[in-house]
Amino acid sequence: MTIETILKKKRTIMLVLLVLAVLVRVFFGVVKNDYHCDEGITLALTNGTWPVHVATDHRLVWMDMGELSHRMFDSRLERGKVDYDTLTEATARDVHPPLYYWLLFDARRIIGPSNHHLASITLNMLFFLVSCFFFIGIVSRIWKDTRILFLAFILFAFSSATISLTVYMRMYELLQMVCLGFLYSAVLVCFPDGDRKPLPVLITGIAGLMVFSFMGLMTQYYFLLFIVPVCVFAFFYLLITKRPAALLWSMLVVLAGLYVALRLFPPMIDHLTKSQRAGQSIANLTTKTTLSKLESIWMYIRLLSRNLVPLAVPVVAAGLAVFQQIRGRIEGNGSADESEKPGRNTVPFMILMVLIFLFTFTIISISAPYQTVRYFAAFIPAYALTFVSVILVLLRYRSALVLLAASAVLVFVYGVLPGNMNVFHEDYPVPEERSYLTDDIPLMIIGTPWGYTWKNMVPYLNIPHDKRVYVMEQESVNLYAIARESGSPVVYALVDDYLPETTEYEHISYYAFFHVYKVTVE
Repeated sequence: MTIETILKKKRTIMLVLLVLAVLVRVFFGVVKNDYHCDEGITLALTNGTWPVHVATDHRLVWMDMGELSHRMFDSRLERGKVDYDTLTEATARDVHPPLYYWLLFDARRIIGPSNHHLASITLNMLFFLVSCFFFIGIVSRIWKDTRILFLAFILFAFSSATISLTVYMRMYELLQMVCLGFLYSAVLVCFPDGDRKPLPVLITGIAGLMVFSFMGLMTQYYFLLFIVPVCVFAFFYLLITKRPAALLWSMLVVLAGLYVALRLFPPMIDHLTKSQRAGQSIANLTTKTTLSKLESIWMYIRLLSRNLVPLAVPVVAAGLAVFQQIRGRIEGNGSADESEKPGRNTVPFMILMVLIFLFTFTIISISAPYQTVRYFAAFIPAYALTFVSVILVLLRYRSALVLLAASAVLVFVYGVLPGNMNVFHEDYPVPEERSYLTDDIPLMIIGTPWGYTWKNMVPYLNIPHDKRVYVMEQESVNLYAIARESGSPVVYALVDDYLPETTEYEHISYYAFFHVYKVTVE
């Protein structure tokens, strides 16, 4: 069987890749045993116990972690004490809009409040499948060569970052979906590509721009960073191609979608201008030195290199492009044959994708409060398309396909290994050795009234359900007295690092946001 014959089985190959991508995500979900603090906020918020401390019956008493987890993450949802108004009020006090929480709330009610991990993965898997539809639609519209479709899809679907998003109980998988939906809609509007029925395609694209403008702003505010370069490109491209009607309607529906989101959830104005996250981002953009900004960008480049293509690949591509240009000038055939060119919209599409990459990646690298993969992971599909389009423009077609194939192999091999899963702990230290969380010795968690709302989520999610725990928030506490109540001769204590460090007890480790002490009962 020849390669050409195999490539003709486009739908079969695409289905195999899609099923494999789903199976890898299912496997990652099964083996996941480490959780980020924000995932605890997700569960508590959809249970109505965040951030107003509705649940107080899990504090000041020794109990199994399973019981504490149930009271914190499941109990109110089971009793029907949570509704959309509760979630909206809670998200108003947070830094994110409510759409993801509404959807997860429904998923948890359908699948079962205690099956929160399954509910989250199921919901995220649906988002991933819709993302695949948009991604395939974008690639198929720009390039007709099925080889490009397969290779681009592997770069997206098997990136360690995008796989990790599916098993991460946050809104970033939904953000990925709405960004791809917006991009697909923009591609339908900007690149008619000889459609037999151009008007229905144009209407579909314009309607999509409105729907995804609304959904995106209701999902995560990084969506605004994504649509700025898309809108700028579309504005000038539609002007240049003399399509004023498409431009006018596109502008109107995007503004309408954003306006409806703003009216539905007015607290987003304060989120974007007055919240702690907004203050951090503005300060980082305006007060960081140039050297500090460059260092942040370099750190993010390293993170991207580990989660998409290695940094060496673009370097090799640049060198190969220069070599081919020099060789072409010497041999007098500097350009490839028309039959070897990937598609007539490749160059304008590349410009669009480069704008998206430069704008989003630079702003996030400089403004983000932490250097973590999760802040750009939702944009990995767009970054993969940037890489593909740039390679196709820079290199001769056959060389480009070879380099893309090699990159796809690297991404696939790295991405499917469970050890490369992103748990997104980059913003706080988590040591490899943490037996104090998993052994049979009782554990005290001593927090602060402020840190309790988010710091405590790390141990809550990562302590086995059969371990005995005691939770309290107090600046001054006698750990010996609490330890005696446990009935154990030895007790561990996780003490919020906002509280003064003490030498009264044996300091054995530091975990996330907590000093870890060993308390021996006299």
